[in-house]
Amino acid sequence: MRHFILALTVLAAFASCQPVKSPQSEPNNQLSFLSATAYTQQSAEYRAVCLQTYQLAGRALTEKIADYNSDSLKPAVVLDLDETVLDNSPYTAWQISNNKPYTTETWQKWTAMGKAKSVPGSKAFLQLADSLDVTIFYLSNRRVNRLEPTVKNMKDLGMPQSEPDHFHLKSSTSDKQPRRDSIMNQGYDILLFCGDNLGDFGSEWDHGTTAQRNETVMNSSSRFGTEFFIFPNPMYGKWDAALLDYNRDTSEAAKNQMRIDKLEKVEFY
Repeated sequence: MRHFILALTVLAAFASCQPVKSPQSEPNNQLSFLSATAYTQQSAEYRAVCLQTYQLAGRALTEKIADYNSDSLKPAVVLDLDETVLDNSPYTAWQISNNKPYTTETWQKWTAMGKAKSVPGSKAFLQLADSLDVTIFYLSNRRVNRLEPTVKNMKDLGMPQSEPDHFHLKSSTSDKQPRRDSIMNQGYDILLFCGDNLGDFGSEWDHGTTAQRNETVMNSSSRFGTEFFIFPNPMYGKWDAALLDYNRDTSEAAKNQMRIDKLEKVEFY
């Protein structure tokens, strides 16, 4: 018995000297968002582009109001919310840090917090529009059940015209055209649009290949900087959906390979 106990003691001592093998960590499938999110949160260039775009929009609006003359229509501007007025990059940063994909449940938890900061330049532009007696409409694909925390978030940021009737959120369709039509049918003349996604300006950009969307932009070139004001969003959007052929069901690894395959690359021989 003494020999048996001694043998167990030796084995235990030997085992304690062996390195402990930790389970192999899973690859982080959210790292494709890393550079885009770091750029949005940290770069001075991102802030400069946003300020530049809002200042150009402010000049365009001031000029339009100076020349505006209508007895039947009321001037208005229409803005998207997410990544146009509200900065949701902390949610994407959470995805990266926790290796978690986007889900409706976690997105609603984020929006319920009402902690989004403002996109640089947005408040100054909205205050200008308000001072010019221009009606502001916030047209977003946040769901209608997110209205209360969204209004609170906007009010906490001091954004003008943040009463619930200024928000047109998503009920049944992501196509914003019916909501744009509804605003115009109420007697409003939309002088300009601000958004981070081309679908914020027209439904023609909501579908089609990358090449088709690019062609539509070139065919509408005169409207950018005068009527359409676009903001940078390298984190997500229809641009990425088009790149992935609108296939949401494939794995993250397969999506990244599709992105790589569609890059225009130099070949060295």
